[in-house]
Amino acid sequence: MPPGMPEAAPGPGLTSWTGSRKACARPASGPRAVPKHKKFIYDRAAGVPAVLFSKRTTNTVPATYQYAYYVREPQGELLASFDLADPQVKRYYHFDALGSTVLVTNGSGTVSDSFTYGAWGAVLNTPQNNLKPYQYVGQLGYYQHSSDRGTAMHDLLQLGVRFYDRDIGRFTQRDAVGSSYSYCWDAPVTLADPSGATAKIPPQCKGKIPGDDYKKKWAGKDNPWTG
Repeated sequence: MPPGMPEAAPGPGLTSWTGSRKACARPASGPRAVPKHKKFIYDRAAGVPAVLFSKRTTNTVPATYQYAYYVREPQGELLASFDLADPQVKRYYHFDALGSTVLVTNGSGTVSDSFTYGAWGAVLNTPQNNLKPYQYVGQLGYYQHSSDRGTAMHDLLQLGVRFYDRDIGRFTQRDAVGSSYSYCWDAPVTLADPSGATAKIPPQCKGKIPGDDYKKKWAGKDNPWTG
């Protein structure tokens, strides 16, 4: 497991990682002897972390498999998804200016889910279906892991090489230079960090001018307003 990546409690429920710190399999604990796994295929050419395909193995006996496919823009932005078990049922994602999913509709335009968020990404309403994994800044690849409550992975968001805890508004690992757990320079309503390495203005937010306090804070640093 690459350094800095969280794992669950000892025993079943550990997470496997690629060398580039992307989750490739996520076993979860359960009462049965058969582990539950989730495997992913990424688009490495995309500009954001972009899962194209996921395979979920249940912990039933015999094991069953669930396959999900994701439709994306050339740079990786999420558009829609569907499951192999019922490929005619498409889920279309609608986003706010930051890239967070606010509505999910089917092919006829009927809304199946809606979301509202706090400033740091907590879901404030009770979605009907609570579709995961793409909710807060899901358009840009923020991936919500759904592990058992009490484990280290429970409801964390994977942002590229790091994990984000929206309950406290901080990453669970330090940045590349080992100095900060800060998320998006404490400007979560304006900035996004799909890579987990550098906060940037989402493309749809370009052109907005930060306040003087933010300008002073970023002086001499990797300024996302100019990056």
